[in-house]
Amino acid sequence: MVVTLDDKLARLSPERRQRVEQLAQARIQEEVILKSLRDLLDMTSNEVAALLGKTVEEVFNAERRQDITLSTLNRYVEALGGSLNIVVDFPDRPSVSLTELTQPTET
Repeated sequence: MVVTLDDKLARLSPERRQRVEQLAQARIQEEVILKSLRDLLDMTSNEVAALLGKTVEEVFNAERRQDITLSTLNRYVEALGGSLNIVVDFPDRPSVSLTELTQPTET
């Protein structure tokens, strides 16, 4: 008897099923982000690989990676001609740009 994914999901508790679905959506979002940036600029994976000095397979792996390091993300964004800026939002406080915090201040 073949057991489908739907069958397996139906056997999970509602809480567990919701967690699995949340993790799946998060994984899809992470994969979509880098590829979406590349698509937005109408670039091929070959072009990005050449700009990064990497193979196409390495570009695909970076686009699919669940957890990407900030340095990899920064190199990828810079290869596309952009700059990375990370903003932290706190309740009841102004947003803080981590880029601004790491820039040398003039005295």
